Amino acid sequence: TGVIAEESASRPGCLGRFCRGLCHGLSPMIWVLFTASMFVSPLSVVFEVCANVYITDKFCGGDRDKGARLFSNNYSCIGISLLVMPLVFYKPLKEAVGFTGTIVLGGITGSLG
Repeated sequence: TGVIAEESASRPGCLGRFCRGLCHGLSPMIWVLFTASMFVSPLSVVFEVCANVYITDKFCGGDRDKGARLFSNNYSCIGISLLVMPLVFYKPLKEAVGFTGTIVLGGITGSLG
């Protein structure tokens, strides 16, 4: 592994001995995105716990099982939407309104909530 680390240290955008030959071809900005994602992950866990407690208290009368099911169903629907929308609707929408139009429509949709 020492040879791989020395080779990778000579490549631009590589993290040297931490790389172990795994980051060939990745730009430094990708590592910034990976790092940002790593720091956001604990915050998302805190959000999920607080959101679950809020949903349980607000909509399920404190019943933890019902609250967990409702929260789980919400996350499942979000995941399905994030999968189906790009796979099914993005290409026809982009052909109809163009790339800039999709950005404008996405901004309008996002601002409406």
